[in-house]
Amino acid sequence: MFTDINVTIHMYDCPLLGGELHWDWIQKNISASYWRLYWNKTPGAFVKIGDMEQELTPDSVFLMSPGTAYSTIAVSEVEHFYVHFSVGAPLDCVAPALFQLRELRLLALASESLAAFFADRYSWRTVIAVKTLVMSALSGLQDDVVPQLKQFDPRIQQALNLLDAISNISNRELARQAGMSLNSFLILFQKETGLPPQEWFRRKRLEQACKRLHFSEASIEEIAETTGFCDRYHFSKVFKKIYAIGPAEYRQQVRLLRDAGKVLRGN
Repeated sequence: MFTDINVTIHMYDCPLLGGELHWDWIQKNISASYWRLYWNKTPGAFVKIGDMEQELTPDSVFLMSPGTAYSTIAVSEVEHFYVHFSVGAPLDCVAPALFQLRELRLLALASESLAAFFADRYSWRTVIAVKTLVMSALSGLQDDVVPQLKQFDPRIQQALNLLDAISNISNRELARQAGMSLNSFLILFQKETGLPPQEWFRRKRLEQACKRLHFSEASIEEIAETTGFCDRYHFSKVFKKIYAIGPAEYRQQVRLLRDAGKVLRGN
């Protein structure tokens, strides 16, 4: 079955990290609902996932799949080139992991993307260079790490569409729309998706909230409201349960990285 691949670039930058003058990039056990690509021209920055610690060496491009919980640190000054992006199914469904890619062609594309970034960060040529780098990196993944694109039972697909469209629809109404008893519907939904309907919906809302915390200036209260949470307290409690830190701390980490980028660009 043909799968259309659409890369959405959320952010790319190259901040200075580490050393005596810059943010040491200390982040502990955080995760996000989108991909991350890293390429550093010099060593000195580290990513830790579980018990595995990996230095971001210049001989490799690194990909981190959505949902990966990780910690970081920079122990010396480095130009840290990164891209945050989403692709859609099935690639966004790759299990949490850090992938190290060493192809010379890919390293050349990373170098070209960084040169384009410093020449004109917002030009269409830079955007194309970054997208080309991302697509080439994804093509380096092994087939066995990318899950098959799942075809849901039509009744469950209808329920997923309703959950996307109606924020407060009940399980009973979803079952009625599917023409099933409530119990049979709940069993089938969990079998197809791995989650109960309202948990599936909550995860999707949190993914949206995570991206808005990172890539928008909306207040946490506004993000809580627009993603269907009753108030900031409830939103923060649920967010921390999934992402290990609260939304305010998550946004602070994002802003530290963004501000580090302004140092290198002289803004």
